[in-house]
Amino acid sequence: IAEGTPEDIKNNVEVLEAYLSCPTVEE
Repeated sequence: IAEGTPEDIKNNVEVLEAYLSCPTVEE
């Protein structure tokens, strides 16, 4: 994220948390 508004950061965090919580993704 070069320049992100708080909303962009919030969305990114939500996506990241969803990605990390996905049980099918383990490497």
